[in-house]
Amino acid sequence: MPEFPTEIKSLIHLRYLEFFGHNWKEVPSLIGHLRNLQTFIVDGGCFEKISDSLWTIGNLRHVDLSMSRGADPPNMGNDVLKNLQTLQGVKAGSWIGNTLPKLTNLCELSIFGVFNDHADALSSSLQNLGRLAFFFTRRT
Repeated sequence: MPEFPTEIKSLIHLRYLEFFGHNWKEVPSLIGHLRNLQTFIVDGGCFEKISDSLWTIGNLRHVDLSMSRGADPPNMGNDVLKNLQTLQGVKAGSWIGNTLPKLTNLCELSIFGVFNDHADALSSSLQNLGRLAFFFTRRT
């Protein structure tokens, strides 16, 4: 399997990054070097892991992983992405109760892998998202 291109970390002014059909195993922590990144899209491909450093990029506005197959749930930690407006194609997990309520600028949200054990956290989190105009969820 090919390696993620490390040269990307030198593109510090990059605002838009889209991967189409690549089968890299993971997006490594060097993605965090892209401090000006606003849009991150995976259009096809098979990332198993996306580094937590993605969720530390304060300028991030749009994340679309809906065409990715199988990335782990996001681990946003204590970092609150105040500018995040679009979050699509993310796997359900404990972040729904911990982090989702803090993403108050979200306008679009789609989550997959949502089961009954996420229902209460999801319901209470959605109450804090006053700007949310699009919401989609699915089990798989």
